[in-house]
Amino acid sequence: MARYQKIHSQIWQDEKFITLSQDAKYLFLYILTSPHSNSIGLYVLPKQYILADLEWNAKRLAKPFKELLDKEIILYDETVKIICIKNQLKHNPLENENQTKSIAKIISTLPKSSIYSNILEQLNKRFHEPLREQLAKLIPQPETETETETETEEENIRARATPPPKQKYLDSVFLTADEYDRLKEAMGQKSLDRLIEQLDYSITVKSGHYKDHNKTLLNWFKRGYHNNGNGRHAEYSGGRVPEEPDMIDRALRGEI
Repeated sequence: MARYQKIHSQIWQDEKFITLSQDAKYLFLYILTSPHSNSIGLYVLPKQYILADLEWNAKRLAKPFKELLDKEIILYDETVKIICIKNQLKHNPLENENQTKSIAKIISTLPKSSIYSNILEQLNKRFHEPLREQLAKLIPQPETETETETETEEENIRARATPPPKQKYLDSVFLTADEYDRLKEAMGQKSLDRLIEQLDYSITVKSGHYKDHNKTLLNWFKRGYHNNGNGRHAEYSGGRVPEEPDMIDRALRGEI
């Protein structure tokens, strides 16, 4: 489909344009009227296209292309090969909402680039809104500190929501590695082994049900069940003495 582009005759009096080299002038006129362009002057233009269309080599292109960049007549994103004619909308303004919507559809196919921010400030009319919205979607958003903190908090919540795996002791007692270490610290290895045996026996033989094996073992130890199994008038026979309630209370609170 043929597309018409306005080139104002005043271009030959434009201060930037008249100071360009002949190759830079020719290159700019090509960029304005390129078969790959659109009416907003923002499109994909790999340098290989320029070389093929103008029948230039890379060495000849380098200098005039740099001239246009240095004078900020054009902008170019080397990563995604997007070119932007800075004052395109000044000389070829969008005239109505239908034209704006049409350009927005074309722009939606372009890759993301920060280069689009240079066009947004020129789209200040109400009917430009569809195009503004589309361009805004294509501008990469930097990761902010708030976003990073939020992501970290979400990860922490997920970590807390996923309980650590429990290991089996004997046939029926289950504790996490951290729980086992805390119990061992609170009551000593000998008492812990004895209480685990008692709890395992209660579950497997007496069909006892205990929601939290860790708290059950701590509670039994506090009552002296590791001595004779019932906690009444028990004589201490190994491990830490049950008369150390502070140590047990701290373990129950997860402080040790």
